[in-house]
Amino acid sequence: MLDYLLPEGFSSSVMENISTVWPSFVGIPMSDFQTVESQTPAWGDVVLEDVLSLDRWALSLCVAAMLSIILLVFRIGFSFAIPKQASMVAFEVTAGLCVIYMSAIGNEGFYLRKKMVDPVHGFDPLAYHINQIMLGYQIYNTIFLFLIPGLFEWNVLLHHLFTGALAFVSLFHFAQGYAFFFFGVIETSTIFLILFHAVEYADMKQTILYVISGAFFSLSFYIYRVFLWVYPTYQFWQHMLNEVFIHPTHKENAMTIIAAVLFLAASATLTIMQAYWAKLVFKNVTNALQGKPTSGSYTDNEDSDSNNSNSTASKKEK
Repeated sequence: MLDYLLPEGFSSSVMENISTVWPSFVGIPMSDFQTVESQTPAWGDVVLEDVLSLDRWALSLCVAAMLSIILLVFRIGFSFAIPKQASMVAFEVTAGLCVIYMSAIGNEGFYLRKKMVDPVHGFDPLAYHINQIMLGYQIYNTIFLFLIPGLFEWNVLLHHLFTGALAFVSLFHFAQGYAFFFFGVIETSTIFLILFHAVEYADMKQTILYVISGAFFSLSFYIYRVFLWVYPTYQFWQHMLNEVFIHPTHKENAMTIIAAVLFLAASATLTIMQAYWAKLVFKNVTNALQGKPTSGSYTDNEDSDSNNSNSTASKKEK
């Protein structure tokens, strides 16, 4: 089945050529990605046939389908214990599985792999993979935004569509060098946010797990989305501005300039969001340490109609 769903040249054999496999438990030899690289045009050369190619969408659609099935299974299981919030908890737990996987890939690629010579137009097989996973994850998010009552909000929809579009463009040799950080490393803090919300929906606010998950999210938020955010974002802006104004090969390529402007707009918007979320997180942590009432959540809730003062933070973060 995997040989059919994945692009041509992929292998489903876990043990084949184990020294060149990452991750080995999925069985994707890195050498097989050479076929994908040769068949993937640069973003500036993309035509409609490339956009509609099954090879480009197969794994992402498979991820969305698998997450949907997992959610439905979890929902059935949770419905016996927490019938009113079964859908919400199932959504969070399912999202958590995907986010953990992306975080693992992102940290592997960002900290352990050799840096790409050309992070804007170069190709990296693991970066290609994380873009596919992120695209499938955002397809899943968008579908259930409409299916789970109380989940839909326009700003959340725009976030999912925007992020999915960036992941798709990155499949075509564009800004793959930054996929590890922005689609992987950053998601590490989201793991604790998802755990925090799952515990909250499960009506376990009086447990130590609720306190611990909130504390770990607050700490990880400032580590990943404030302190570590600065330098990669600075480098990213340098490269994108070069594409628009300086780069001698691509400056006259309209498709490349459009992509660079899109990525710059996304980066600016997300950076402003990070600053806003940081303020909310700091306020709630301060109140908690002083014994004052908080807004009921460290950030706001992506998966419910929250009326507290934090009602936009975590929705956009995911």
